[in-house]
Amino acid sequence: MAHAEPEHLKGLEAALDELRSWPRIKEKSRGTFYVGSKSFLHFHIQDAHLWADVKLPDGGWAEVPATTKVDRAAFVKRVCQYYTALNK
Repeated sequence: MAHAEPEHLKGLEAALDELRSWPRIKEKSRGTFYVGSKSFLHFHIQDAHLWADVKLPDGGWAEVPATTKVDRAAFVKRVCQYYTALNK
């Protein structure tokens, strides 16, 4: 499983723009987000499947699919749920 390169994220521009607008979110490098000083979200790709690893409040990681249009439509909503839980 490899970290996704910037070219793998082209179909996610609108979602990434939304994440960039959230309070306390910093994009350290393209597609790698931190909340404060802690890693929050980054992308992986394997066999043409793209997903984000998103930090959970318990310290674990959740995989959020981002390969298809259907995945991408739900992506921001799922990430927002994790972000909200992390910032309680």
